[in-house]
Amino acid sequence: MRALVLVLLLTHPAPAQVAFRDSTADLGLTGVPSGNVKFADLDGDGRCDLVTGDGRPDASKGPRGHRVFLNVIDQKAPAEFRFVEKTDHGLPRGGSLAFADFDADGKLDCLYAPFLNVAVEGYKPPEGLPDGPAICFGQGDGTFSAPLRLAGIPARPHHVIAVGDVDRDGRLDFWLGSSYKRAPWLVDDSTGIGAGSDLALQVDSDARIAFRRVPWPTEAGDFASNPDAAAIPCYGGLIASLDGSPRPSIIELGYGRRVNRIWSWRDTAWVNEAPALGFDGDA
Repeated sequence: MRALVLVLLLTHPAPAQVAFRDSTADLGLTGVPSGNVKFADLDGDGRCDLVTGDGRPDASKGPRGHRVFLNVIDQKAPAEFRFVEKTDHGLPRGGSLAFADFDADGKLDCLYAPFLNVAVEGYKPPEGLPDGPAICFGQGDGTFSAPLRLAGIPARPHHVIAVGDVDRDGRLDFWLGSSYKRAPWLVDDSTGIGAGSDLALQVDSDARIAFRRVPWPTEAGDFASNPDAAAIPCYGGLIASLDGSPRPSIIELGYGRRVNRIWSWRDTAWVNEAPALGFDGDA
C-alpha cells in the first residue's frame, strides 16, 4: 500500500538554507494511504484540509471509502499545525471527488462521480450508493449531506472531473471524462472505445441545484472509421481560459497519438483545436 508522505518547505533568512523535511509523523499522517489525495478548505477556516482514500485492500467489501483530515492549529506541534481525522464526514465510498461551492452558500460541496461499468454484461448498480454522478452539500465543518443524484447525467465509468463556469453565467458547471466503454481488464472484446464524456451546465430550478447535460461532439463519432472524432478513454481534464475567448476551453487528456483534445466554443459548436495547436499527441 502506498502511504502519504507530506514534506514541508522550511525557509530561513539566507536563501542557501532552504530545506525540505519529512513532516508526515509530525502532522499526524503516518500510514495514511496516498491514493486520490485532495486538499480543500472543508471547514472554512482558511486552511487546507486533506481528503484521501482509505487504502482498504479487501475489494470484496465494495468500493474503498475516503478519509477526511481537518487542518487544526497546534502551537505545540513542530509545524504549529496538524491534521485530525474527521470520521463522520458522510462522503460516499469510491468514485472520484471534486470540491467546489456549487450552490454559492460559502461552503465547499463535493461532486461525486462513481466509476460504473454499465456496458459490461452482468453489471449491477452499487448497493447503498448513487447509481451515477451526485452532489453532497458541504456543511462547513468537514461533513457533507447525503448524496443527491443529479438527474439527466448518465452513469458511466467516470474518473475525471473538471469544474468551472463554462457558460459564464456566474455559476459553476462541470465536465466528466470516462474510461473505456468496455474495460479491457473485464472483457476480452474491448476495442479501445471510450465510454463518453458529459458536460453539465447549472440551470435555474426550484430545487436546491440542477444541471442540464449538453450533447458532446464525440457522441456522433464512429471509432471504427475515425477514432479521432469518437469517444476515447480520458485520463485527465481541465476547464481553463487559454486565449481570452468569452468561454473557457475544456482540455481532455489521454495517452498515445491524437488523443489529447482542446475543446473550444466557436460560434455555435465545440471544436477540437488540439491538432492545430500541436497538442493532440506524442507524434
